[in-house]
Amino acid sequence: MPSERFSHRRAIVTGGSCGMDAPHGGAIVSISSTGGMNGLFGLGAYSASKWAVRGLTKTAALEFARDDIRGNSIRPGSVRTPMVVGAVAVGFEEATREDRAIPRPAEPDEITRLVLFVASDEASFFTGSEFIVAASLLGPVLD
Repeated sequence: MPSERFSHRRAIVTGGSCGMDAPHGGAIVSISSTGGMNGLFGLGAYSASKWAVRGLTKTAALEFARDDIRGNSIRPGSVRTPMVVGAVAVGFEEATREDRAIPRPAEPDEITRLVLFVASDEASFFTGSEFIVAASLLGPVLD
């Protein structure tokens, strides 16, 4: 891919320079949501934006692979962040149901460790992958 096209797309994806140039490779890690895996009632715009991240990441993975640039996305479910603590957030109650495999939301550092792995050379063959971090999506645990 000509460097002008790469730079132009990089600017669109990141809103500026992400510090990667094609000769040295790298990793794009998009953070999305499980809202991009299915619909969310009453949240059409939110869900659509998460589906857009999904498509853009897959396209980047295809277009940049030959330049040794990988593109992957991480799709957290409920995460205990200031946005959801003390508030009723979509899916938060579902994640904390006692019949779930892990009946709590994820902690931010759990997501951070996955981001660091996916961005590292240890994940050198992963591209176009989606990492779903939502134990609550597994369904109920039957006693």
